Amino acid sequence: MTITTKYEIGQKVYFMDENKIHAAEIQSVNIFVLGGKSPQISYNLNYRKQEDSLSRFTLRENLLYQTKQELLNAL
Repeated sequence: MTITTKYEIGQKVYFMDENKIHAAEIQSVNIFVLGGKSPQISYNLNYRKQEDSLSRFTLRENLLYQTKQELLNAL
């Protein structure tokens, strides 16, 4: 089985959080395959949600975009 991800570690991506567009760098990739089903791919991101705090969380591949314009077009 060959699994291809849409994004790479270190790549900047865009996403929505609390109705705002944010950018973050991908820290790691998670791939989960269960019983012959299509792989579920998610990415761990770090970004500054507030000036004094760093937020870390995981988003599925379909919620990330390569550019801000691509994200806006998807809305």
